Amino acid sequence: MGDRSITIPARADDLRSPWPTVALLAIALLGARLAYLAWFCPYTLAEDEAHYWDWSRLLDWSYYSKGPGVAWLIASMTRIFGESELGVRAGAAVCGSIATVGVAGVAQATFRDRRTTVAAAILFNLIPFYQVSALLMTIDMPYVACWALASWATVLALHGRSRRAWLALGVTIAVGFLFKYTMAMIVPGVVVARVASSRSHGPHGRTPRWARWAAFGTLIALLGLLPVLMWNAERDWPTVRHLLGHLGVKGGDVPTAKEPWTPKWFFEFVGVQFAMIGPAIALMARGLRPPMREASGETERAEIARRVRTLVWLGLPLVVFYVLISLVNDAEGNWAIAGYVTFVPMAARMGIGRRTRRPGARPRRFPAWVAAWVVGIVVAVCFARLDLMARVPVIGKAVPLGRLTNADVRADAVEAMRVRLEDEVGIAPFVIAHHYGRASQLAFYLPGRPRVYCAGPHVGGRRTQFDMWADSDLSRREVNLELSGRPAVLVGSTQGQWERGFELVEPIGALEGETKRDRVSFIGYGYRGFTGPGR
Repeated sequence: MGDRSITIPARADDLRSPWPTVALLAIALLGARLAYLAWFCPYTLAEDEAHYWDWSRLLDWSYYSKGPGVAWLIASMTRIFGESELGVRAGAAVCGSIATVGVAGVAQATFRDRRTTVAAAILFNLIPFYQVSALLMTIDMPYVACWALASWATVLALHGRSRRAWLALGVTIAVGFLFKYTMAMIVPGVVVARVASSRSHGPHGRTPRWARWAAFGTLIALLGLLPVLMWNAERDWPTVRHLLGHLGVKGGDVPTAKEPWTPKWFFEFVGVQFAMIGPAIALMARGLRPPMREASGETERAEIARRVRTLVWLGLPLVVFYVLISLVNDAEGNWAIAGYVTFVPMAARMGIGRRTRRPGARPRRFPAWVAAWVVGIVVAVCFARLDLMARVPVIGKAVPLGRLTNADVRADAVEAMRVRLEDEVGIAPFVIAHHYGRASQLAFYLPGRPRVYCAGPHVGGRRTQFDMWADSDLSRREVNLELSGRPAVLVGSTQGQWERGFELVEPIGALEGETKRDRVSFIGYGYRGFTGPGR
């Protein structure tokens, strides 16, 4: 079970602190990403980015599908960088650098080796999904950053005998939970790692005082649940129904029955993992084997092996959980992405190779390490300007641009129709979409950033945060009275669905810049309100 590939004698280079290099890397990446987002990024806000920005306009203790973390982060960044695409996305770049430091911390606490620590920080930023997540403002990179910091705190608490690390662990779990609820999935790994560590150290390996600090950390972690619990308790637990809907369980918020399970879902999920992580996944797999030749002394070898097993336990529960979900439901590929964070230092350890004691001998490197660099650089260059890649003959049609472009073009088309409609009827029209993402994109790019409504549950979709807000819930009498009789530009859905809420509906075809062929728009005259959710 040993790994024959690593024998590392001490060198002067290894005794230097890795933190100046890691800090320089994190700062340089942050500067480069902010500059790119400010001046070179060709992409309009994706649907989820725009929706989270919409949340940030009405700050609350929680939201329909997620905790408040992403809205709070966007609100803070837009106050610094302005209400712009840069302002919305800056938080992702900041969290990307925080995650870089967190992964380096995990590596240093585990291997206590400068080369491995720096290599882990670099490898993290070569992994395709982590690269992209540091440029797009979704919950993924803040969540990953919290997972990395929590993992670092765990290794310090269990193997560095740092009592205060238990408090840091509690804080990072609490903050991470505000971004994504599956932050709680790190807890089983911490518990198992603690039990395994206690057994391996024997009865005299730890003093009972750690339990007191762990209890304080647990209390802090539970504080992260309070905003979400209070918000949901006041609203009959809508988030629970949303999560049940994701799992396809009875009582969820998905209004239509899902297709029966197919093996395709499992294989798609596994395939996406390879695509998101890239060649580094091969290094991670090899690094899962506990190294047995990490240092010259038997005690140190055993301790490094224990720390590596802790990394495995921290990441494994989340990955296994979503693999199991894919066996019963259609799981999104990115749901397990935080689970790979603690595998990055192990992959970096494999990647930097073996140093022998022979003078002048070169380290042995795995081909996957070189491949990770090549793929990472290619992904960085290509993703930076997918719009240019789309112009390349043959491969251009395969470039996935649809979700990242033309939101501003569609908003311009809607605004032109809104102006014409107002001139025709003499009454100020409003804009309503069938999907929360399109509604939020239009709200961001329309002049004056007005409230755009979402008719999801009234036209065959599911409930969203729009149905939680008092000023946009189309089932509320006050909202319907305010909109009654007014015309509207209707985006998406079908004419029959819209006719339930308007006196007259006329199709106008697809909007300019529309990337989905089956998504058409309409003009609605005389809003009268929807009689009930359309199922």
